[in-house]
Amino acid sequence: MATNKTKRKPKPAGASRKRAPRKARAPTAESGVSALVVLVANKLTSGASTAYRGAFGIGTVESRMLVQVAAERWISPQRISRLGGIDKGGVSRSMKLLLDRGLLVARDSPTDARSVELALTAKGQAVHDRIARVAAERERRLLAGLSKTRVRSLVITLQRLDERVAEMNEAASRS
Repeated sequence: MATNKTKRKPKPAGASRKRAPRKARAPTAESGVSALVVLVANKLTSGASTAYRGAFGIGTVESRMLVQVAAERWISPQRISRLGGIDKGGVSRSMKLLLDRGLLVARDSPTDARSVELALTAKGQAVHDRIARVAAERERRLLAGLSKTRVRSLVITLQRLDERVAEMNEAASRS
C-alpha cells in the first residue's frame, strides 16, 4: 500500500517551532454585547481614574462614592455598595481613605448598631463638584457627534440592560 507522505525539511538549528501569538482583537457587537460593554466600561474607568488621580488624588471608586453620598446624605456603606455596584471591600477601603482625607464624615447608624452612615464634608462637597465638572466634560467629549436622539436611545438601552442584568443575576443566585 502506497502512502502519500512528504518529508519535512529540517528546521535550521535554533529555530523555534512555536507559532507567533495571534494578535488580539477588540470585542465587537458580533463577538458579544457583554464583551463590548465591558471593553467600553474598562476604557472609560481607566481614563477617569487617570484624570481623577491626577487632579484630585482619588480613584474612580472614591469618586463614585462621593457621587452616592452627595445624592443621599447619611447613606450607609452597604447601600453605596448596592446602588453603585461596588464590592464591599472597595467601599470599605475607599471609605477609610475619604474619611482620612476629610472628604466624608461618619456617624453611627440610628437603625443598625453595627453600621455607620456617611455624609460629605464641605471639603468633600467641593471635591465632588469639581469632579462632576470633569465628568460632565468627559461625557460631552464622549458623546460628541451623536445626535440627541441617539444619545436618548443609548441611555434607554443601557437602562434596560441594567434592569436585565439585575434580573439575570437574581435568577442565577436562586439557582
